[in-house]
Amino acid sequence: MTSTPTSAAYGFLVWSLGISAGALLAMVATITTAQVGVQAASTAASPGDTVLAPATDTLLRSSPKAAAAATAPSSTPNARLDRDEFGRILTTSVASGQMNGNDRQYLAQTLAQRDGISQA
Repeated sequence: MTSTPTSAAYGFLVWSLGISAGALLAMVATITTAQVGVQAASTAASPGDTVLAPATDTLLRSSPKAAAAATAPSSTPNARLDRDEFGRILTTSVASGQMNGNDRQYLAQTLAQRDGISQA
C-alpha cells in the first residue's frame, strides 16, 4: 500500500473534522452544564420557592391590625419586599447555623411595627 498526496489530504481532513466535532461536543456540554448550574442556583436563591417559605409565611401571617393596614394601596409593595427580605435573612441564618443579632433585632422590630404589638 502506497501513500499518495490524495490519501494524506483525506486523512488530514478526517482528522481535522474529528477534532472539530470533539471540540464542538465539549463546548455544547460545557454550556449546557453552566446553564443548568445557573438555573439551579437562581431557583435556590429565590426566597419564595425555598424550604423556608412556610417559616416566612408564619412570620408574616396577618394579624387583624395588619389586615386593616394592608387595605391601603401603599402597603402591598412593602409586603412583598418584606417577604423577600425576610426570606433572604432566614436563608442566610440557616446556612450559617445562627442568626446575626442585628438581623434578629431588625426582624423583631419590623414584625412588631407591622403587627402593632410591643417588641419583647
